[in-house]
Amino acid sequence: AAPGAEIEARVEVRTARGRVVPFTVRTVASAAGSYHLRLPYATRGAPSGVRIAAAYALRCGASRVSLAVDEAAVQRGLEIVGPALCAGTLTPSRAPADEEGESEEKS
Repeated sequence: AAPGAEIEARVEVRTARGRVVPFTVRTVASAAGSYHLRLPYATRGAPSGVRIAAAYALRCGASRVSLAVDEAAVQRGLEIVGPALCAGTLTPSRAPADEEGESEEKS
């Protein structure tokens, strides 16, 4: 991402009672262009009773991309690959998850 760019991830969570709760998290890219987002909900393989949209919608300026997160990655604290945003070229990215099973996205 461009240094100082705001990155946003958004996903809708539907509860067992049918209530839709939007989850949004934002961060600012570092001077090196990396960003970190904590993504606590799996979009694939989530437990029954809770429905999550098919993918997180990531936004940076006019750039918009989708990112799917597997339940196994959340539960095991695996790293996931995140897309480059607002940069014009793809760069390697990874996302360490914390001990509580929340995935973190980094690009």
